[in-house]
Amino acid sequence: MRRVGEALRRLAVAQPSGTHIQPVIVGSDKSALALAERMQAHGHDIRAIRPPTVPEGTARLRISLTLNVSDVQTDAMIALLAQELAKRRHECALRDCRNRHRGRENCFLRRAHRRAGRLLLEAGAAGPEGRDGLACVLRLSGLPPERILPEAYRLETPASPHLAARLDGLAIDPSRLDPPDTAGPLVIETAGGVMTPLTIETPTIDLLTRWRLPVIVVARTALGTINHSLLTMEALRRRDIPLRGVAFIGEANEDTQDTIARMGRVAMLGRLPNLTR
Repeated sequence: MRRVGEALRRLAVAQPSGTHIQPVIVGSDKSALALAERMQAHGHDIRAIRPPTVPEGTARLRISLTLNVSDVQTDAMIALLAQELAKRRHECALRDCRNRHRGRENCFLRRAHRRAGRLLLEAGAAGPEGRDGLACVLRLSGLPPERILPEAYRLETPASPHLAARLDGLAIDPSRLDPPDTAGPLVIETAGGVMTPLTIETPTIDLLTRWRLPVIVVARTALGTINHSLLTMEALRRRDIPLRGVAFIGEANEDTQDTIARMGRVAMLGRLPNLTR
């Protein structure tokens, strides 16, 4: 009994009861019922206790420990409870994030671009404005040109940096792409995804590993983005690169957005409509 009570307290869901009955405070009636159903579906006879039996807002699970329950069973119950509580907290965080950003999805990028920015390098810079990333950022953000730091490389060919540099007769030195010293906030826009090769030996993720700067993954809401986005997040975590959240571009697709945020275990920061250059 003491061992289970300590485990529940480590989950920050139970207070010492001094008896074989351990209450797990959940909060809302609906959440307590849903959690009890999940536990029962896995063979654990745990019931939800709701108002008026308990005060409003303190609906709970009632865990009754008996001598015929083995340590293996209680360990499985605690592991499942921990998993379900973590899932519930994450769903609440996603819902809160959506509520905070509903009606003002563009704010997070507007604030960022009003501060300072740097394009590490740009491919396809010789074409019309439709292919000129710097001109596009200036037009969409309303920033004066002096707020955008100069690119380390400006490539003419619209291709992956390693190929564009070769076709343009240039050699990219990754050490030139390190962030400059600055007293204020700095927004860095990379060229392509985390595995995009800057040189044949250096993908972008090597720079992110060296910098240890917080990263926001920007994902489209179109077909195929779930796999691409989750693989990107997995690669970042394997390198211990700080991941601050995911932002979306495209038409609203709440299922895709929620799936990426939930499976990627990240905050959903907002959504921008398709940008026209």
